[in-house]
Formats: sequence, structure tokens, C-alpha cells
Amino acid sequence: MAKLTPPLLVGLVLVSSLPFSFAGPPLASGPWGDRNPVASSDAVVISGSARFTVLTDRLIRMEYATSTSDPIFEDRATVAFINRDLGEITPFSQEINDGILTISTTSIQLNYSIGSIFSSTTLIINSIDSNSIFDSWYYNQISKGNLLGTIRTLDHEGQPPLNCTLINKELNNQCGWDQSDCSCEWGLISTEGWSIMDDSLNYALSDDSDFWDGPNSNDIDLYMFAHGLDYKGALNDYIRVGGSIAMVPRNAMGVWWTRWYDFNQQTALDSVDDFRTRSIPLDILVLDMNWHLKNDWTGYTFDTRLYPQVEDLFDQLHYEGLLTAGNIHDADGVMNFEAQFEQMCTTLGYDPVTTTVVPYNISDYPSQMALEDDVMLPLEETTFDFWWIDWQQGESGYGAEGGKMNPTIWTSHVRSTNKQRRGSDERGMVLSRWGGLGGHRYQVGFSGDVQVRWNDKNWEDLSYQPYFSATASNVGFGYWSHDIVGPPLDMELYVRWLQWGAFSSVMRNHDRGMSAGQLCSDTDPSVCAVVQPWIAGNDNFVAMRNALRARGALLPYLYTSVRESYDFGIGVMRPMYYEFPDEFPAYLQSRSLPQYFLGDTMVVSPIVTPSDSDTKLADQLLWIPPGNWMERTTGLLRTGSSSVVGVDDENKRKLILKPSTTTCASPTTTNKVYDCASNGFYNQEQCERKGCCWNDLTNGGNHQNRTDVKFPTCFYSNEIMSQLITKYADLDETPILIKSGSILIEFPDSVNGGYQPVGGGVSDLIGRASRSYDCLSLSIFLSGSYNNEKGREGGGLGGGSTVLYEDDGQTIAYVNGSFMTTSMSWSLSNTSTSSSTSTSTSTGNLLTLNVEAASGNGFADMPVSRDYEVRIVNSPPPMQVTLTSTSNMKQTLKSLKARPGYMKKDKFKKRRNDNKINDNNNDDNGSWYYDGTTTTLIISITDQSTTSPFSISCQFSQPSSQHEKNYFKHYALLNKISRTTTSSSSLYLSQDILLSGVRGVLRRSLMAKEILNEARLCPGETTGEQNEGALQLLSSTSSILTNNAMNLNYDMFWNTISNIPNSLYDAMNEIDTLLVNQTKIGEWRVVQARAYLEAA
Repeated sequence: MAKLTPPLLVGLVLVSSLPFSFAGPPLASGPWGDRNPVASSDAVVISGSARFTVLTDRLIRMEYATSTSDPIFEDRATVAFINRDLGEITPFSQEINDGILTISTTSIQLNYSIGSIFSSTTLIINSIDSNSIFDSWYYNQISKGNLLGTIRTLDHEGQPPLNCTLINKELNNQCGWDQSDCSCEWGLISTEGWSIMDDSLNYALSDDSDFWDGPNSNDIDLYMFAHGLDYKGALNDYIRVGGSIAMVPRNAMGVWWTRWYDFNQQTALDSVDDFRTRSIPLDILVLDMNWHLKNDWTGYTFDTRLYPQVEDLFDQLHYEGLLTAGNIHDADGVMNFEAQFEQMCTTLGYDPVTTTVVPYNISDYPSQMALEDDVMLPLEETTFDFWWIDWQQGESGYGAEGGKMNPTIWTSHVRSTNKQRRGSDERGMVLSRWGGLGGHRYQVGFSGDVQVRWNDKNWEDLSYQPYFSATASNVGFGYWSHDIVGPPLDMELYVRWLQWGAFSSVMRNHDRGMSAGQLCSDTDPSVCAVVQPWIAGNDNFVAMRNALRARGALLPYLYTSVRESYDFGIGVMRPMYYEFPDEFPAYLQSRSLPQYFLGDTMVVSPIVTPSDSDTKLADQLLWIPPGNWMERTTGLLRTGSSSVVGVDDENKRKLILKPSTTTCASPTTTNKVYDCASNGFYNQEQCERKGCCWNDLTNGGNHQNRTDVKFPTCFYSNEIMSQLITKYADLDETPILIKSGSILIEFPDSVNGGYQPVGGGVSDLIGRASRSYDCLSLSIFLSGSYNNEKGREGGGLGGGSTVLYEDDGQTIAYVNGSFMTTSMSWSLSNTSTSSSTSTSTSTGNLLTLNVEAASGNGFADMPVSRDYEVRIVNSPPPMQVTLTSTSNMKQTLKSLKARPGYMKKDKFKKRRNDNKINDNNNDDNGSWYYDGTTTTLIISITDQSTTSPFSISCQFSQPSSQHEKNYFKHYALLNKISRTTTSSSSLYLSQDILLSGVRGVLRRSLMAKEILNEARLCPGETTGEQNEGALQLLSSTSSILTNNAMNLNYDMFWNTISNIPNSLYDAMNEIDTLLVNQTKIGEWRVVQARAYLEAA
């Protein structure tokens, strides 16, 4: 078997033999699952030069080795496939008839012409599962429905295609600054129900060390994934053979920060204070390449001019709970000025006096291990927790043959497995580009230097990234991170880029320092700008801070999704078609429809187009999937239905992904059309196959008076547009849909950032991800989860559940069961005492939340008890709130006098004044507050044991049928709905209908009032305007709702709610009058205020 040639040792003098011994393959001892590359003989069928391995009922390996009397098949692990013995053997049968070998599982049937080389007529697989969309496949068949994977980098690329055929055709398979191999991989899933992964060109790994062990010995080595539309099943099967997606440290799901221009020891600490003083979370600090000596791009020794006491710096950063990383470029090798150069030479047996450099060579095991253990390990022991591998020097050379054997996959492999190779239980992590299939084991992804340009391509680059990131989950690479930055001349773009990052898999801020590499003194100073959130202007900063705080709050939810990725191979960020594979809009993700799932509860649609210059609102398409959903920002209920196309009813094996007809409206400056393309290389065939319209408007006009937004060449047809809605978002808004019935687990978000850690002295927003969960927020998305008439008749009105996952966040102890899970569920029961003719409020429905005792083996530093904030979203005011727990029995909670805060527990108790719980033990374990601004009931409870269950019951007030009739009468004025106020409306839950969207109306009315107040234009604020002020009243309604709820005045609460549509109507009319009478001075304010209300 071919072995790799030893490297050329430049300037080295050999003085002794090598002392290395092998400790075993690290992939076998870490979090990557089983490493048993030799399949059980019971799963294997050999026929001459062909070998077939039945891995699962829908996954089969097909090999063809050199045609000899004794063919040698590949039994070593490869970079992409490390495990072929899955334990239990999948049942299958085999038979030979008329020279045809037939292998059958419960799902597929393989037919091979014995003695033949593989061809389209000698190797065929058919489906025998009538419920699968997969029909058949033959060898060398070209897939037209592959859902694509990912490529190595976005360096220098803008919006490249992910179709590997187009990568070769359009880019000549050249990507990145170095214009080398793109490492493009096809997806593991397809709309045709099958996907072929070719392992023939991958390199094998040594069974001793997981080091390179030569190329695959097979001529042909294919893996057939025949999972139909069970995309999750295909991904799960892949991680069983390709290795699990190791859990990243918990800090990785928080907020990262780095910058290109130099830190020093003090400014690195100051940067942490930049976040602390502005109440912004921070969990990882990354030092770009400035940290090391500057003799070249490669360096492994701290520059003591900048970092004179480096251990002091990292002691402080680690004390604050931060993880740290250092940027590294390995290409130039270890030079003689490095601190550890002499030790490395001694280990390798080289003379350090006559040797000038130890070259970097990925095919030389001794020098690779000496680099990792002699040079980099001392840094890891005292400073950096992981490495940002910024390799840009090409995918061949440096001991690499190129293609599947490249430095990108190798540096990720080595540095992700180092800790386990050394016997440590710490988690390994890297920040690196993609090196090919198998790279899913080595997270996190670095997409390269974002191409920030000063022209109309900027927004297109942003709009491409959600598609790029979600699609990568099709090869298990679900943790792409991007340089979150914006050009200095467009702060709105910066805000939107940061918001997208905040709701992506990894939130990595990176100020690139636009001045680097440019002659700033000879250019516009704005081009040489430093771009950071706190120097972007107040409105922009507020929007960015809110997004970063939202990211920090989501960490418990996201970290539970990290565990799901490890267990099932599904990315934290995933395409819509994973959940809705037979709905054609789920496949429409594009630069104007960027939505995706973040975890299993949230659908995120980041704003990726600029706002209208007049209204300051950005319009964006949104698909409402089947089922009930709630817009998180507005509280508006949305109900989606199945699309008109999908799986063919008559031919179950045919997936229809476009309407039967295509009607194209001509794009004009007044008739906006929406981009259907997902990348910058979309062609007419792709466009029309998607059911979209093609119009090559290379010199077309602009949209809505924006010179930076061009007509798209490929745009959505009228038929597709009928499946979508248009969402209008302000600067501080990212559209998010929450699945009705969900319980969203977060950190409580407040100005104080939560409880102080034990010992105090460190702000909880700094390094919060490193600590166990002492306080959690549970948001119940109550509205829209009911079964309407059927639910009312049966008495059960809905419910939901979730599971919280916890572990130590830093080690691989989770692999052996050191974690715990907590199950939570809620239900709503009908206890209504009102009738359809009632005119007053009465007892409504009863909600019960059950939090079970934590189960599992536990983990180091697991919390013994914690505090909870329970938020019931779009909630009526409660008539009674009761806490039942093992320790405190049953207690009736009292209301707060003021909005709750989250601080140290002794302060928390003082804040509640005399509103203590009325129970026999006189304990003070909880209280409730109603927030009219968000129409949310907030229940705060303290000191609940994690090993004991508890429950909360809320008896709600219920609006009368007259309240509901008044609401719809007023709502009809706005022409928002075409619904009559007949008695049939009583079959729906009134509270759902009346509270839907109230939060959004109140929020937008306050925005409208504020922008008019700034110029004293708001009707009613000037002397003599006593009869005006509808907008003033509407914007203050939240205070009225809070007062009504806290004073238990239920009739007034529901009267106020039912009158909101009328108040909105009056406020809009008031502004319309103002718009007619307004002079040009301040007219833009009136236009914006009117737009805010119109879009509420």
C-alpha cells in the first residue's frame, strides 16, 4: 500500500533517532462516536471484485477493487467515514438468479450483475418502500435534485454557487484568496430521495494514530443514502458512520469578539469593559494575528512589546469566564526566533544552531506532533483555549497532495483531537474553514474574510449568508461563523449583519479594521473607519445591543440544540425543508426569502434588504409554514396551510417543487419583484426549474428610489408570491416565528443581566455562558395552540412541552452520561363559567405548568436549586397564581408593586416590599407581575430544587362575548380582516383573538409618537389641542393595561383591549390629517409615523 513520502527537511541536521510512540487513534477516545472501521462480516456480501456492506436499511456501501483473483478492499477509516460496524446487524436477504446478485432490506433492493464492473446497467438500486419518494438509482446517474452541501470558504467570492458542477464550470474549482480547491461537497440529501457520497478519493487514517495512511485502496467506494424525504434520518445515519458532531464548549453559543488592528495587554482588557459597561454579553475573546512576533504571518511566540505579562492577562480573562482563541498561520513553519524552537529541534533530533526553520509538512507525523506538543501545547496550558486556523496558502503543497488531502481538513482534525490524544477530557474546538466531508466533526467554521465592498453588492453578500449557512447542515457542518462587520458608509447594513449573526449558529463579531492594507492618508477617512457597535450612532447601537442581548439570553435554548446536533446530526441552524419536506415553499430559500429554523422551535427571517428611504421600514418575504405560529416581536398570530403543490397524490414518488403555471409581472419602479436566486451565479435553467421568472435586466432600474437595490434577474412568480406574505420591519426588529405551544428556555434578560455569580465582583453578562444555570426564563407561547371548536367541546384547549439539557459545558464527560435533562410541559383546561351572552368578565381557563425533577447522572457544578421567571406570552391577566412544590406545598402568589428586576437574591426579596406569599411557613418564594407593554404575565419564583418537581397554575380572566364583538366591529374599520361578528366567533378562544398583535400595535404607536414628539408634531401635545391625542392615548395603553391587570380590574382590561383597533384607526386618521396639512418641514416624520402604524 502506498505510503506518503517524508518531507524535505530544509536546513536541518539530523543528530539523533526519533523517540515517538503511538498512544492510539484519538478519534476512538473522544466525542466522535464509535471508531470501528471494519464492518461485521455478517453485514458484508462479496462478489468477485465487488463488495457490498449493508449499514442500515437505507444506507449501503458499494466497493469495487482492482480486478484480481484476490481484491483488496478498504477496511481502514477514511477522513469521511470512520465507523462501519454499527453494532446490531440490519436484517437483509441475498440471492442470485440468472447471474444477478440481489440484496434486499426492508427499504431498498440492490441488483448487481456478477463479474461486471460497475455501470448504469450492472448496478441498480430500487425502492421497495411504497411510502418513500425514492424510486430508483443506477450507477453514474446524475442527480438533479441534490440539496447541496458547502464549500471551503467565502474569501474573495461574494456569492458562489454550492452546486459542485457549477463550482467547476463557473469558478474552475478555485476559491479563496489563494484560488485553490473549493472542497465542494454534495449534500447527503436530495429531493429525488437519494444521494451518493463518493469516498474513493478520500485518504485513509492510520489505526494507530489517525494520521494519514495513504489513499483509499478501492477503485470505487460509494455510499448510497436512500432516505426519501426523511432528511433527518439521512443525517443521523451519516453521523453513525462518519462520526458524531462533537459538542462545542457552551461559550461558543454566546457572543464572540475580535478585531484586526492590534490589541495590547491593556486594550484587550478594555475591550471586555467595552461590553461590560454597555451591558452587552461576551463569552469568547479572540486575538487576531497581532498577538505573536511579526517576523512573518506565521508565529507562535507572544510579542512582549504588546503583552509583557501574558499570563496575567489570560488569568483575568479566564477568571471572567471567557474562553480565548489565537489566530494562527502555519505555512512558514517554526522559525529559529520562536521561543520553543530549541525544544522542537531537540525532540526531532535536529541541531538548533544550524537549523533555521522546521518546515510545516502535514504528511510528516514527527514534526506535526512536535509542533502541536512542543510549540503549541505550552501556549494552550497558559493562554489560549483553542485556535483560529487562518490557513490561506493553498490546498496542496506543505506535504499535501491536494483535493481530499489538504491542510484545511488536516489542521482541523489534528487540533480538534489533540486534547483527547493527550488524555485530556477538555473539549477540543477550532475556528477553521471547511476541508471536505468529515469536517463536520471539527467545529467551528470560519467562512473567511467577508467581502465588504462599497457598492450595491454588499446587501447581496449579506442575503447570501443565511442560505449558505443553512445549506451546510446538509453535510453536517452546522456551525458556520462569519465576520460580522459592516462597511463604514452604511450603518444600516452593519446593524442587519449583526442581527443576522445574533440569530445564526455562531455569533462572532469581528472588526476587520478597514484601514489595514490601504493608504488611509491618501483616501477618504470614512473608508479607514473602525466599525464597532458602540460607535455606530445611538439608534444603530441600541438595535445591535438588543440583538446581542437576545443572543445571550437564548443560550440555554441553543445549547440544548447543540446536544440535538450531537445526538442526531441535525444542525443548530437548518433549512425549512427538514421540517416540511413535502411543502414546496420550504425549498424557496433565496436572497429575498432567507428564513430558516434555529433549533426546533424558532423560524428566523433576518432582514437582508435596506429599508425604504421614506418609511424606514424594510420589506421582506415570509413563508408561514403549516400550523399555528406567533411573531415574537409583535405577538401577532399567524396560521399557515399546506401549499398547493408538494407530493403528487397520484404518484407518491414524485415531488413537485413549483406551481403548474408561472405568471410573471413586469418589474417596474412601482411594482417591486423579489429575488428568487440564492447566489450570484443563478442561470435561467435553475430559475425556471424553481418556478420563478427570468428577465435579464442587466441595465434595469432601481427599487423604490433606492440606487443601491437593483431589479433581480430571477424573481418570484405571482403563483409563488401567493404562498408568501410581506413583512415590514423597523431597524430594531428581526422577524421570528415561534411554534405555538412552545416553551422557550432562556436566560432572563434585564439591565442587571441576572444574578451575580457566587463571590460577586464579575458582571453576569461577561462569561455568563461558562456558568451553570442559576436562573432561567421559561416563555410559554400560549396563543394559537388551541384546537378551536374541538378543544372547547373536549375541555382540553392545548399544551406543549420541551426538555432542557445541561452539562458542565467544558469537558467531554457528557459522552459517558454526565449531564441532566429537565422535562417541562404545560396544558390549558376549560374552566370557563361565562356564556355566549355574557357582558362581563368571568373565570376563564386554567393553565398548568409542570417542571419535572431533573433526571440523569448530573455533572460537576450542577445547580442544586435555581430561580425561574415564567413568562406567559399573549396572556390575559390572572385571577389567581398558585405555586405547588415539594418543599413549600401549595402557595398563592401575590402581585408585585413594580416591575421585577433580576439581581442578587437578597435585593430581589427587598424589591417585593410587603407582597409576601400567604402560606403557613411564611416563605417568600414567588410573585407575579403583568407587563402591559408585551401583554405578558411574568411569574417569578426562587430557590426551586433541581431534583424536585414543581408546578404553577394560573386561573385566567376571560373576556365576554360583548368584548369580542366590540373588538371585531372596531377591527373592521381597518379592513384588516373580513370576518363577521356572528355567534360563531364564540367558538374561538376570545383571549387568543383579542390579544393577537396587541404588543406590535403598542410598540409601533410608541415609535410613531416619539418621532413626532421630537419635532413637537404629535397631535394633542400643543396648547389648545384638547380634542386631539388619539396617538398619545394609544401609545400609553400599555400603562393602562398594566394598571388594570395589577389592580384585578378585568372588565376594564378587556374593554381597553377590545378598543385598541378603534384607537389605532383614530390615530391613523389623525396622522392622515396631519399629513395633508403638514408643510415640507417635518413631513418625513409624519410619513414615517404613518408607516409605523400602517405596518403595526
